[in-house]
Amino acid sequence: QAYNSLKTAERSISEIDSMQNGEISIGATDTICKYYLMPYFKNFRKLYPGIKIHVTNRTSPKCIELLEKRIVDFSIINVPEDFRRSGISVQEISEIQDVFIAGNDFPELKDRKVGLHEREKYPVLVLEKNTTTRKYFDSLIDKFNLNIRPEIELGSVDLLVEMCRIGLGISFVIEDSIEDALNKGEIFKLDTYEKIPPRKLGLLTSSSMPLSKAAVKFIELLR
Repeated sequence: QAYNSLKTAERSISEIDSMQNGEISIGATDTICKYYLMPYFKNFRKLYPGIKIHVTNRTSPKCIELLEKRIVDFSIINVPEDFRRSGISVQEISEIQDVFIAGNDFPELKDRKVGLHEREKYPVLVLEKNTTTRKYFDSLIDKFNLNIRPEIELGSVDLLVEMCRIGLGISFVIEDSIEDALNKGEIFKLDTYEKIPPRKLGLLTSSSMPLSKAAVKFIELLR
């Protein structure tokens, strides 16, 4: 942590007068990178071509650890429910909506309202344990008193969508990740009676580590 603090201070001093060179380090999940951050990376590179962008892809809990160890300047994560961590500030930058999806092998679930209890009759595909999305899914299962045991656990949202598309089961993913498959008619969203509350996409910064000028500029783009 001390070494990373010195590195941050070095960068801040070298960037005081210019944005011609420097670097930023970001912690984010692969899903957030692909479906949220890509246009910001593109715009930032156009504005500041001399600034290097380093991205470390980890699960949301691991991205929190990266920030605590000062390996990254800031992290962008799916904020866990009731998140509190000493020394870390959270700013909400967007909302995430989770949805249940199915492929065309399950036409009986299409174009009608269904209850979450009906999921108990079908194979369910979810993200692996120790991810924020999986913890949120498990909390919904408990909240609605459902008897669901996932049949497939994966580390990639894209794989969940693909396996759902070929008919391996029903999946629980963020809505932003399904636009392409949805437009092609390969999958459909389940219209549930029960409302699934949206979650927060949050920017995490360390209250004890000053941000470099380049990091501040990137965050301004996000806002």
